[in-house]
Amino acid sequence: MLQAEIKDFINTYTAFLILGHKEPDGDCVSSQLCLAAFLHRIGKTATCYSDGPFDRPEIAEYEPLFHTSLSKQNVTKKTAAIVVDCSTPERVGSFYNEIKHLPVLIIDHHKVRREFSSLTFIDSRAPSTTWLINRLITGLGYTVGKKEALLLLFGLCTDTGFFRHLDEASYDVFPLVSTLTRTGANLKQVYKMIYGGKSFLQRRLLARLLLRAESHLDDKLIITCQLPEDTGSTNELLHSSDELYNLLQTVKNNEIVVFIRRESATLCSVGLRSNNEYDVAQFAARYGGGGHKLAAGFTMQGSITEIRDLVLAELKQLIK
Repeated sequence: MLQAEIKDFINTYTAFLILGHKEPDGDCVSSQLCLAAFLHRIGKTATCYSDGPFDRPEIAEYEPLFHTSLSKQNVTKKTAAIVVDCSTPERVGSFYNEIKHLPVLIIDHHKVRREFSSLTFIDSRAPSTTWLINRLITGLGYTVGKKEALLLLFGLCTDTGFFRHLDEASYDVFPLVSTLTRTGANLKQVYKMIYGGKSFLQRRLLARLLLRAESHLDDKLIITCQLPEDTGSTNELLHSSDELYNLLQTVKNNEIVVFIRRESATLCSVGLRSNNEYDVAQFAARYGGGGHKLAAGFTMQGSITEIRDLVLAELKQLIK
């Protein structure tokens, strides 16, 4: 049941600033856009903001729908903020200082968090933030519209790996999928949105990273990295790295896959995927990152070699 405080929050304010996290993914973007569409439908004003970058191919087309700066003229006594898919100030990016004096509702499903508002709608058992957006809409007494249904399904499929990450406790996901498709959302369309449109050069880059993969602990730990010279004009590919993880996680005995990518001259990102037993969100939290039990990440200063050696030594101690 939706909290009475959240219902009052939506009913009280007339204008909403809707924010997500830096480096947004499909669940974040679709949660923001779906929530904005719903609020418009019930007579509210809603504007989506993002620090970006929108370098994941599946969300690039949505970038024009987001504002990159906030004008104080857009803020009145009837303005509130809603932050989706994250609950830590750092992940909100530059907008955090702009909204911290406003009433804020946080909607999130991540396990590792540090809430900066007392009003939250958080459930770490939820498969996606779009799942929670659906609960918000229905909890307020409304049904989901066709445009909203496609966005909800897009976010749900993104964070569940098109349902690969679900287990026996996730049976209630599929009645929602049935409802969304009955409303007009198309699973085939969503699959193409997430996994389609790759170029031949992007396929070759994927092959290069697979060839570079190293196996440790009898394939329980697999690590690979992307070097600046790998990409050329295809630098956007492995910002959408699901296929790389998917293939390496199918290796017999595999427990954890690590993907390190150079982001700047001094900064690397580290992506982590677990097949089941190990909570990589807790590991990422050691270095200021976070995510889900089975999918998490963080950024770190240093060279790829330095970070590889550190992560490898730490994970070997964890898995041994």
